[in-house]
Amino acid sequence: MRTAAFLLAIVGAVACVGLGLFLVGSAYARGEQVERLETSEHRARFGEGARMGRADADARKHAAIALLVGGALGAIGAGLVRKRPVVAAPFLLVGGVAPAVVALWAVCPSAPLALAALVAFVGKDEEPPAEAPAYEPRTW
Repeated sequence: MRTAAFLLAIVGAVACVGLGLFLVGSAYARGEQVERLETSEHRARFGEGARMGRADADARKHAAIALLVGGALGAIGAGLVRKRPVVAAPFLLVGGVAPAVVALWAVCPSAPLALAALVAFVGKDEEPPAEAPAYEPRTW
């Protein structure tokens, strides 16, 4: 079960960081578009679009920050989950829930982190198989 939690944590951390980095670039590009729109000569005509565009760019920045923080917490949890799964579970849980609180659609990349927290906290490792009897060659 520790291996399953580790793999889920790695997948969730990579997804959160990847989408967070994409959103950082997208938010800044959107912000530049809004600034160009605000400084253009047709500003009065596009005033409502500029306000909505600014709100959209700010929402993307907040979601990107939440995803990057969630990915970092997921990476810390992935590092701890093999040796101390109970200690890693809060890192994974916060990393999985925090992005979804900021932006509801962010639950998609952060869901593996929350699932990894559940597996790390509740899952039990199997007992190692019993040792095989020693090999005794036949002497006939």
